Amino acid sequence: MNIALLGAESSGKSSLAQALVAEIRAIDGAPPVVWVPETLRLWCEARGRTPLRHEQADILQLHHTHMTEARQQAGQDAWLIADTTPLMTAVYSQHYFSDTSLYTHAWHAQRNFEVTLLMGLDLPWQADGPWRDGPATQQAVDNLLRTQLAHAGLGYTTIYGNGMGRTQAALLAIAQALPASDVFGLAMKKRAATLVPNGPDTELGSKFFSQCESCSDPECEHTLFTRLLTQRRTAVRPLSMRAGSDGR
Repeated sequence: MNIALLGAESSGKSSLAQALVAEIRAIDGAPPVVWVPETLRLWCEARGRTPLRHEQADILQLHHTHMTEARQQAGQDAWLIADTTPLMTAVYSQHYFSDTSLYTHAWHAQRNFEVTLLMGLDLPWQADGPWRDGPATQQAVDNLLRTQLAHAGLGYTTIYGNGMGRTQAALLAIAQALPASDVFGLAMKKRAATLVPNGPDTELGSKFFSQCESCSDPECEHTLFTRLLTQRRTAVRPLSMRAGSDGR
């Protein structure tokens, strides 16, 4: 299985990718699981700068190379968790350089992923040296990404929550992509239930997915998420004290 994590800057992709690797490996009978780090971040750190317009296509190709090498090393039965895909490079190319030429290749590459998890923007934005531009860029990139996923007819599940709550929602989304009778899929759901037992994020993850698994309408998603947050804020315990709080 190939699992893609997409999202704008400071949306929790890398943290979630590593958490998923650890949680899946902890389940009995788990397949080999490999985290494929963010190609763009590796490229920028190696050169000490962000890429120029003419370098975007090379970065896109590096995504493909890293996935191919990871698959060869891990074997055909392994699960690869990709910390972004060529689609993110294409989105950044449009955002920064008004260049849409990479989308055809990026859409094709994205269809090689059985599961696509899109990071919700419910985590506080955090600076990270020269590699992040701010909340306005985060929102603009998120808008472009959603538009392109819809335009290409690429399905995805948006993941919300903080800490274990976010990991829980992602595990449930991955498990849902497996056949209903799949033994490992059932084990994943049981593992997910232990991460935030009887907590608000159990509600958030399960309700979001059961109601939106066949729908990628951002308005529907926003309405549901807002309602769930409202329910959580009216609980007896303050939101900031509850496990998996989104920090708002």
